[in-house]
Amino acid sequence: MFDASPILIVSPEASHGDKLADDVLRSGLRPVWCDSVAAARSLIASGQFGLIMAEDSLPDHELRALVKGADYKSLPVPVIVVSQSESWESYLAALDAGACDYVAYPPAAGELERALWSALGESKRFSQAFFRWAA
Repeated sequence: MFDASPILIVSPEASHGDKLADDVLRSGLRPVWCDSVAAARSLIASGQFGLIMAEDSLPDHELRALVKGADYKSLPVPVIVVSQSESWESYLAALDAGACDYVAYPPAAGELERALWSALGESKRFSQAFFRWAA
């Protein structure tokens, strides 16, 4: 059994946050939703998150700062960018900002679950390798 830390969802729109939280719950994970980067930073500082999902409707400089600043115990926390755009440029911009994945909103059936488990698996493998190296 995989015991995942909560998934932080950063979405300025409550309806999107609720939909993403429902999808995270259906994936067997625990969502925590907030509506701003300021709230996200406070939550990140006060708790453990296995992954962050952030909508790209946040102002660009704030989204980039959130993606680059997602840090817990000196290990990167993977960030999935959720976007209402399916353009190639938006996808590349999200990856360039440091996101590990990009999902169009609303996510197609199974797409968000694939992205969640893929990001969590990569994070877990990285953490295990880091701790073996640091020991």
